[in-house]
Amino acid sequence: MVGLTPKDLKEAVIIKYNNIEAKFYAGGTDFMVRHDSCDKLIFLNQVKELKQVYKGDGYLHIGSGCTYVELLGDKRIPFILKEAIRGIAAPAIRNIGTIGGNICNASPAGDTLPVLYALEAEVVLISIAGERTMPIMEFITGIRKLALLNTELLKEIILPDREFDITYYKKVGARKSQALSKLSFAGFANKSGNRVTDLRIAFGSVGITAVRVKALETKYAGLSAEELKQRLEEILSDYSAYIKPIDDQRSTAAYRKKVCLNLLGDFIGNL
Repeated sequence: MVGLTPKDLKEAVIIKYNNIEAKFYAGGTDFMVRHDSCDKLIFLNQVKELKQVYKGDGYLHIGSGCTYVELLGDKRIPFILKEAIRGIAAPAIRNIGTIGGNICNASPAGDTLPVLYALEAEVVLISIAGERTMPIMEFITGIRKLALLNTELLKEIILPDREFDITYYKKVGARKSQALSKLSFAGFANKSGNRVTDLRIAFGSVGITAVRVKALETKYAGLSAEELKQRLEEILSDYSAYIKPIDDQRSTAAYRKKVCLNLLGDFIGNL
């Protein structure tokens, strides 16, 4: 196996262009346990451009190479995203694992994904040909599947720099910590008076990707908190059609669906 160590972002994409079969990694906490066959690895830990966090043009920019611990210590990172990060594995993993790795692993159980989906995160991809940006919901296309060209690298994640009146995050696992998620839920809302003007809801571990249904958010945004509570059964029925978990070693489909709907009901009840 050959290890390649670019010193900066420009060198990283050039190396990738000349070694298409090589794979990028930073912390390697997901990569190393998947036993992927690869003769060349491009180690990104020394690429400082991938460690940057900054605000500009109404967005928060988060470098894909930022470790979980670095993000937990950064005051600019939204509290609810930190809540999701705190539930990831053990301290040793959080010291070296990266947010870019959590995204590119493209697991339906990725802890940051429901929050990033609900926050309407976008990803910036870079190659020798330049950069392109797309919503994270389009970037992750299935289990371990990405809309990533074989010359591209995930450079950064960008979030609209805005606040929410209500934020809600829950992860359900076999233990309180160091557990893969059975399911997760993220909810956001903004209110004007008693009226909910912006509603965001996302689920993890209940489909081939994280689940967010914008059409249902549009349907119910604009109602008062009391009206939403009165229509809770309708809301739960609507979302039930999109929550399609499976049975596996961590949980059953029936349990996942029931708890997801319970969390959704709790979120609506607290608006």
